[in-house]
Amino acid sequence: MPQYYYRAMNPHGQIQTGWLQAENNNHLAEQLQSIGLTFINSSDRGGWRNNQPVLKKLLSFTTPATIPKLPRRVLLDFYFHLHQLTLAGVPLMDSLDELRSQEQDLKLVALLNALTISIKGGKSLNQAMASFPQVFDQISVQLVATGEQSGKLDEALAGIIEDMKWRDEILALTWQITTYPLFMLLVLFGLTAFMIYYLVPRLANFLISLQQELPLATQLLLYLAELFRQPWMIVLPLLLVGTFITVRLTARGREFLHDHLLRLPFIGTVLHKIILARLAHAMALMYSAGIPILQILSACEKLAGHNNTRKALQQIREAVNSGESLSQAFSQAGLFPALFIRMLRVGEQTSNLDKALQHVSYFYNRDVRESVARQQSMLAPIMTLIIGALMAALMLAVLGPLYDAVARLAI
Repeated sequence: MPQYYYRAMNPHGQIQTGWLQAENNNHLAEQLQSIGLTFINSSDRGGWRNNQPVLKKLLSFTTPATIPKLPRRVLLDFYFHLHQLTLAGVPLMDSLDELRSQEQDLKLVALLNALTISIKGGKSLNQAMASFPQVFDQISVQLVATGEQSGKLDEALAGIIEDMKWRDEILALTWQITTYPLFMLLVLFGLTAFMIYYLVPRLANFLISLQQELPLATQLLLYLAELFRQPWMIVLPLLLVGTFITVRLTARGREFLHDHLLRLPFIGTVLHKIILARLAHAMALMYSAGIPILQILSACEKLAGHNNTRKALQQIREAVNSGESLSQAFSQAGLFPALFIRMLRVGEQTSNLDKALQHVSYFYNRDVRESVARQQSMLAPIMTLIIGALMAALMLAVLGPLYDAVARLAI
């Protein structure tokens, strides 16, 4: 049967495109209607399937190691469409074939091919997903495994979708808390560099030509301008950037950065709360799905994102495995605040551990949002004051000699 590139409308009025095998347009419209789409038009020409170099590249993805990492947005679309097809009762293999026939992203098509081959070879969906750790994290694999065992794969996929959306929000907050101050510092650095390397040298000759004793502020400005124009002042920032990149790329260097980043006065506190919110959210999601607590802790170790937290979770897992309660194990780790441990203890006592973890996640998530908003509202006026002070110092250093010269001429 020929391949048709179609345009269709979903129940929300949004246009969707893709590829499907069909005998004709009527057959294509029936298939689209079966998955809740309204047929608009189609074409049996174009697309990457008629592109031989692209097809050759696609066929080169034959092993898990050659499957590239997917962007989060592409992976989220994959889960969403697989959830919709599963919810409609479409068998798994048919769902994968349907997604593969519609998909235009070459990397995702390669992944769907590999998943299909693995499942046809006798693996379950979660086992096939576990073969691609660079694409699927431990939380997703564990949730799919539980969904397949309980016959509620659609609920597991819905949980993964919500988790990915939530993590996108947390990631956005993390970028705000780290990149916004860095951006403001770059603005300040750029303004200072403009003054030192462009503006002051052009004023220096004029100020010296006045042939009068320069005020202390003017002398200091000229001295700094001369100092920062030395070659070693250009090499020093490059060395610092190179050192940072080198440290960031090594395992010991990342551990050093992670350890000291959380010790920063304000940013470290917010980042620690983000780690706690992410941990509580992941534990609540997996525990509510029925995943055993030891598997939850093992999965969270790989998603901790911080070496000290990863080591603490490993100690907690070993303590729980030896018979201690979860709250006791977290308390002995010495890395988690009293509120976190108290909510765990209440959850254990009331047999509502998932709800207790959800409350912890909500609390820290709200606290992080408020902290980031408060930081941005405070940082803007602070940076304005700093920039204003720099401009005032520059004006004082430049206009001071001019005022003295004008006053002397007037006399």
